[in-house]
Amino acid sequence: MRQARWGIALALMLAAARAGADEKDLKRRLESQRSAVADLQALDQRRAAAEEIGNLKTWLDEAWTQLAREEEDLVRMLLDRCDAQAVHIREAIEASKAVAETATAEAALKASRAKVDRTRRDLEQAQIKKKAMEMNLK
Repeated sequence: MRQARWGIALALMLAAARAGADEKDLKRRLESQRSAVADLQALDQRRAAAEEIGNLKTWLDEAWTQLAREEEDLVRMLLDRCDAQAVHIREAIEASKAVAETATAEAALKASRAKVDRTRRDLEQAQIKKKAMEMNLK
């Protein structure tokens, strides 16, 4: 009987220790996600993912609330959602940068084509003048 009590007490202590470790892990993940939000905001110079970053902050706040209520399964679900959202935000930021680079390249191409057209017209005018001068010399 005495061994059973010790066994039960040991099992309860192990469960409590495991729960404490889980809570620490969840807190660590939440803190990591919070610092990642600041990094994402710094990367998003064009504010292409401002709404998505706002959603991420909201979900992290909800996860902290649920952790305080000891709803660890819900916290894990929210953290998984936050991980996916962070990936989505990074992709949106990269897409925004690619669109901006494409627009810059297209503008440079348009300017180059305009310069080529001007040069071609100037060359044609110079050839016409040359022919006119040659005709006057004959």
